[in-house]
Amino acid sequence: ELSALIEGITLVRSFNFDKIIFEFDCASLVYHFRKHCEDIKILGHWFKEVRGMFELLVKADVK
Repeated sequence: ELSALIEGITLVRSFNFDKIIFEFDCASLVYHFRKHCEDIKILGHWFKEVRGMFELLVKADVK
């Protein structure tokens, strides 16, 4: 799911959209982005990378 999010952000940026809402049915993914909690698991660095990608957009939200 995180890999799909990265692809989605890349696609959004290629179309020059600056506001987007991503919706997921993966509770742990939503929790990590909504709460900005630190992840000590192997995917922790991916969450940080995606948060950095969000900063390139004017408005991005995960629901």
